[in-house]
Amino acid sequence: MLKLGTRVEYANQTGRIVGRTIELQPKYDIMLANGTIRSYVREGDLVILQPPAAEFDRRSGTYGTSGEPAASTGRVQATVQAEEG
Repeated sequence: MLKLGTRVEYANQTGRIVGRTIELQPKYDIMLANGTIRSYVREGDLVILQPPAAEFDRRSGTYGTSGEPAASTGRVQATVQAEEG
């Protein structure tokens, strides 16, 4: 089963998975780049695309490949520490 938000290609157009059915052979709703929705698309009709290198990594909380948290995170932490101290 593919995750919601997975980048895919369908009928020579790129898009993202925005919905899915929960059944033995799931089907997916795809939002294409032009904003149209294709419903009940079989997984076999999709090509899974790799995410861009700079796309946000939700598991590590970082952007890109640097391994460093976003700069705004440091400012928020500094503000909290200043208020506590």
